[in-house]
Amino acid sequence: MKEVLIKQRDDFFAIIMAGGRGTRFWPLSRTDRPKQLLRLFGERTLLEETIERIAPLIPPANILIITGENLLRPVRQATRRLIPVRNVLAEPAARNTSPAIALATASVMRRNPRAVLAVLPSDHLIANPRQFLRVLDMAYRTARDETGSLVTLGIAPEYPETGYGYIERAEALGGNTRVPVCRVHAFKEKPDRQTAERFVESGRYYWNSGMFVWSIESYASNLRELDPRLLRLVHSVAHASSGRMKAAIGRLYREAEATSIDYALLERAPLVYAVEANIGWNDIGSWLSLEKCLPSEGDKLYSNARLIAESSRRSLAFAPGKLVAFIGVSDLIVVDTPDALLVCHRDRSQDVRRIVERLQREGMSDYL
Repeated sequence: MKEVLIKQRDDFFAIIMAGGRGTRFWPLSRTDRPKQLLRLFGERTLLEETIERIAPLIPPANILIITGENLLRPVRQATRRLIPVRNVLAEPAARNTSPAIALATASVMRRNPRAVLAVLPSDHLIANPRQFLRVLDMAYRTARDETGSLVTLGIAPEYPETGYGYIERAEALGGNTRVPVCRVHAFKEKPDRQTAERFVESGRYYWNSGMFVWSIESYASNLRELDPRLLRLVHSVAHASSGRMKAAIGRLYREAEATSIDYALLERAPLVYAVEANIGWNDIGSWLSLEKCLPSEGDKLYSNARLIAESSRRSLAFAPGKLVAFIGVSDLIVVDTPDALLVCHRDRSQDVRRIVERLQREGMSDYL
């Protein structure tokens, strides 16, 4: 399969997943301003950056966003200059990624039943957007040309990360060396440290990026074998009249299993390909992950604020417009917002969501 000039195609669609709360980015992230609506690195939100990143390949009319009803207004406000307002879809309840993708896919099916679509997160960073377009274009064409296939984007692991799922590679699909494509042998759950080290040392594994591409026809044919009930629900939404649309969506969310798309489809499908994505990927899963994105002051000190440090190391400060002074400290994360201050050990950044859970239990809704 030869690489071709990247250009927009009317049959290429994208579904951007913009639900979720981003609790590990508290106190900056709040109920009405989750991670995808944050401006972490400039004037644009992560969601806006996601849309603009794919715009050279996907026409604006073909970019859909799926989000929660509580976020419908702010998401439409953030994206109104980039895509049609009607392309922002609200799911009536949060029931994991499989029902959300089913609803968005039904919407694409109404417009073009022969479409090839990507499912993309709204809150990742990609340092090499030009290579990302090449990878995404290859994934689209693989999904279009390989009948019945599902395609995922695999990230070459940089270290033995235990917080990601892994993809075990099989034989390569020949024809292109700049953007390698291979069969997927198996998906692996998040491993322990020893298993992750073995995965990385073997050279046979990718990190699972959570980015997928398939044709409507392949999605339907796989569901026909794996979950025919969900396929019937998708078709009921895709073919519903405007007057019966709300009822069809409600039935989809009542009856579809609340599970991830990985478990519902990808891990059980017989034909899955992985496109190697060396794109400078960062899923920004916690405050600690910003170390790769913020300016460094030496001694592994990272900050988007003006920073003065004495005898300090391995710490991060997020306090736009302020002066931060570290004296004799190490391994800290400090996040300052107008009404809340977070100070935590760098090894506990994944536990910030526990603070959010405690605020919920104690009725401190002003800080949520």
